[in-house]
Amino acid sequence: KGEYKGGKGGYEGGKGDYKGGKGAYEGYEGGKGGKGGKGGYEGGKGEYKGGKSGYGGGKGDSKGDPKGGKGGKGGKGGKGGKGGGGGIPLHVLEKMQPAKELADMMMDKASALQALQGRDVARPARLAFGKVGGALTITVNHFRLECSAKVAFHFDVHISRGADAVPRIGPAEDPDLDLAPILAEEVLRRLMAAVALQAQWGDAWAYDGRKNVVSAVDLLGGGPSLTFASSVDSGRGRPENFQVVVSRANCIDLSLLQQFCDPLRSSDMPIPQLALQAIDIVLKHHVGMKEGWYIKGKSNNQVFPPQDYRKALGDAMELWTGYSQTIRASQCGLTVNQDMASAAFIKDGEVLPLLLQELNVRSPEVLERNFNPNLLRAATRTLAGLQMQQTNIKYPRSFKCKAVDRVPATEAMFICKRKGDEVGEEMSVAQYFGSMYGGLQFPRLPCIDLGTKHKQRLVPMEFCMVVKGQRKGKLDAAQTAELIRDAARAPSQRKDTIMANLRKANLVSDPTCLEFGLQ
Repeated sequence: KGEYKGGKGGYEGGKGDYKGGKGAYEGYEGGKGGKGGKGGYEGGKGEYKGGKSGYGGGKGDSKGDPKGGKGGKGGKGGKGGKGGGGGIPLHVLEKMQPAKELADMMMDKASALQALQGRDVARPARLAFGKVGGALTITVNHFRLECSAKVAFHFDVHISRGADAVPRIGPAEDPDLDLAPILAEEVLRRLMAAVALQAQWGDAWAYDGRKNVVSAVDLLGGGPSLTFASSVDSGRGRPENFQVVVSRANCIDLSLLQQFCDPLRSSDMPIPQLALQAIDIVLKHHVGMKEGWYIKGKSNNQVFPPQDYRKALGDAMELWTGYSQTIRASQCGLTVNQDMASAAFIKDGEVLPLLLQELNVRSPEVLERNFNPNLLRAATRTLAGLQMQQTNIKYPRSFKCKAVDRVPATEAMFICKRKGDEVGEEMSVAQYFGSMYGGLQFPRLPCIDLGTKHKQRLVPMEFCMVVKGQRKGKLDAAQTAELIRDAARAPSQRKDTIMANLRKANLVSDPTCLEFGLQ
């Protein structure tokens, strides 16, 4: 029953009631005896019930003994009840604090904590602060940033195909589909550069490579939106028409950054996240528009300039080095935090030499003679999913590698329909390229499927090239360890690398930064 009375009283043991199976004995131990008060424990009732011929167990026969009562004796069918446990000695009970006093003490602590909530409690002053040791100068990778602009205009970008765009293979595409999240970032930056030149925006704008444009002046002249038509190469080998709609999204107050960096500001002031993002877009715009520079990372915080040295990692991957750049707001003001960055990229160049190196094969002739299912799986694992260019056509187009074909080019058959033919002629890929481009050097090698799920497009390996700047996300243990070893630099080397990357970025003379008053 569990009630603690302080004096006499206690707990009563549970009742163990179990029934044996039919025609057999299955006994169980009875419940433990209850806890006594001053005297001790009461023995539990040990009641068991056997089968058809069983007998009930006995009942504990002692009460009030500190050693506990004895269990009753069981019959033939059941086991006797277990005796009660020993009681708490009297001299211990007398020294225990009453329960009411403990409860009052806990209530006092809870009331004190509740009274302190919502108050600013002054910390005690540190005595003799700064009296031991000497001053130490620490060099950190933070560079002070001053922003004189008070406001930034934020615009949303919607990109769709033009009315006279070339139809694409596959299901019909929604004409209003926003292509900003779909097209390659390099294509989007070329398109927005063409729009800025057409609209005469000058250097007072910055683009994040997807959906956002920020500017130091109103690009729309007070209107809600503007529509532009422009034509750029989207990777299909020829100019393609696009429609770009720039709409007003927000007006960002940059003065909040100075208020947030004030040491005397209110502690509940939120971080001006929009203002920080706008400044970050401005600082990366110029390098993002340069040829050969790549901005990667989940938050677009890693910048990779043209590589002077590339280290092989295996599986057609190589190590690129660059820098990561973020904006920090602190009591010291705005700072640019710049550090080293390393990432694995897919090797670019002709497919056949790259595949020979990864498969550890000496020459294309050896690969022709020994191409087997194991090499086919390894080649597909290396090349599948990569963006490639077909080099034998007038306008080199980019395609995504679907797989490596199972048969050589001499056995890969398709129906070739020339102009004026209604039925077409069945021929092999090797025969077609032989008649159109003077033959293949390695016709016994399999082709690469650059098609879609709706249509197959088989191209010989010697006419394929891997597109540059493709980042590889997942690495194995050995590749990860190699990347970490390369990134581990001495502090002096790390400082020299960071300063060299800062000079490459050339933020001091960046015209976009100057338009926003960034120094």
